[in-house]
Amino acid sequence: MPKVVDVDRGVASTKESIPGRVEKIRKHFWAKKVDVPADEVKGRGAVDGVWFAEREEDLEMKEEGCVVLFAHGGAYIAGDAPEFWKAYVEWIKRANKIAKKTRLMVFSLEYSLAPKHTYPVALNEAISAYRWLTDELGYKNVFVGGDSAGGNLTLALLTSPFLKHHPHPPLGAVLLSPWADLENTQAPTPYLSNLAATYDYIRPHDVPRAAKTFIGPNAEIALHDPRVSFLKIHDIVVPKRGVLVDYSGKEVLAPSIEVMIEELRGYGEREGKEHVRVVTQRAEDMPHDFTMVFLALFGFECRGRRVAEEHVDGIVRYLVEG
Repeated sequence: MPKVVDVDRGVASTKESIPGRVEKIRKHFWAKKVDVPADEVKGRGAVDGVWFAEREEDLEMKEEGCVVLFAHGGAYIAGDAPEFWKAYVEWIKRANKIAKKTRLMVFSLEYSLAPKHTYPVALNEAISAYRWLTDELGYKNVFVGGDSAGGNLTLALLTSPFLKHHPHPPLGAVLLSPWADLENTQAPTPYLSNLAATYDYIRPHDVPRAAKTFIGPNAEIALHDPRVSFLKIHDIVVPKRGVLVDYSGKEVLAPSIEVMIEELRGYGEREGKEHVRVVTQRAEDMPHDFTMVFLALFGFECRGRRVAEEHVDGIVRYLVEG
């Protein structure tokens, strides 16, 4: 297959174009590619992404429906909006099966990637998408979430001045194996590093390399800056349902994720602000981002997929029941 070059996102791959892939997905589940131009009058940038819902009419449920604005992982240098579509389908089907008064939808954000697009381009695009969903489309129950680098982007959104002053904060936040510390300063000791090598496909030294690509060679922001790394949190928008963190205790990012979790739990008392409810789901012997990877990329029965499905049940209950 010839390479598809996306000039705006700065990537080239052997994948089909995203609209072409979405058309194939539609043979199995309802999906729609969205490309909303920037609106200078409203001060909103362009919005690019893919809708996923069990039925198109669910998108009309502005009051009672629940929307997850989701940012995919890929170290800010890879991935795209439809890549994990099978995982979104699992979320939606399971949520709609148990929900009594709502329907779940996912808007998977197509954000620009490094090295062509460095910080804060992806954050600005996430802000534009949030404004579009809440201010223009009128959705009342919006969750924010992401896996790996998408989890980092979600944290950046939650701690942004934009969201702090927005009249409609997110109902909740879902962080799946979030990249909480760009430098990975909590990298495992040699013993734990060997342990992680047994279970994970990421190596500790890979993390800061990707981070430097994301920040860019002429960055005016450091890797440890609180706008991009979250081992110290001094100001964050507190979602009504709190924050759900899903991860593996043996993945390379586990030490930094657990520092972030404790930082969130102590936020209210430490900063004299609203308490953050933190819901955690920890697997013991799974790789990084297992919840998304096994559901989206492993179509056969295996232990990893069974564990991922158990964790998805917890995510779905959080989304529809609180």
